[in-house]
Amino acid sequence: MKKFKEIYEAVMGVQQRKKAARRMAKMGKSKIVQAKKKRAALRMRSPAKLAILARKKAIQMMRDKFYPAYKTMALAQRVKVDQVIMQKYGKKIAKIAKKLAMKLKKQKLKELKKQERPQKMRRFKDLMEASNTMVFAFGRFNPPTTGHEKLIKKVSSISGSDPFRI
Repeated sequence: MKKFKEIYEAVMGVQQRKKAARRMAKMGKSKIVQAKKKRAALRMRSPAKLAILARKKAIQMMRDKFYPAYKTMALAQRVKVDQVIMQKYGKKIAKIAKKLAMKLKKQKLKELKKQERPQKMRRFKDLMEASNTMVFAFGRFNPPTTGHEKLIKKVSSISGSDPFRI
C-alpha cells in the first residue's frame, strides 16, 4: 500500500496534471464528495497534511517576495523559477514551513472550537415544562394487566390538555 507522501510527491507531467484537475473538478460537484468535505472540515488535519500545506504556503511566500510576476509567467519560466527557489531557499523554506505548521495547527484548533456543536440533551423535567409537548409511553402490553392501566392513566394525567400516545 502506498503512503500519502509517496502519492503526493509523484512527478506528473503537464497533461497528467490537467487530466487529474478535470477529473477532480467533475468529482468535486458530486454530493458524496461535498459531504465528505464537510465531515473532513470537522476533524483535525493529520500532521503530514499540515506539513504539506505549510510547505506550500512557505514556497508561495518566497515566490511572492522574489518573483511578484510569477502568475503571469509562462509555464517553462515558472518551472525554472521554482527550481531556483528550491536551490537558493530550500533550507529557509523548510524552517518557515515548520513554524507555519504550528500556526496552522493552532488556527485549525480555534476553528474547530468555534464550529457549531449539536445541542446538549435536555433533562426530562425541562421537556415536561415545555409548551406544545406530547407525552408518550411504550411497552409490550401483552398480556394486559392492572399495571398497564395505571401507566395509561398516569400518562393521561401528566399530559393534561396536551396529546399523548401509548
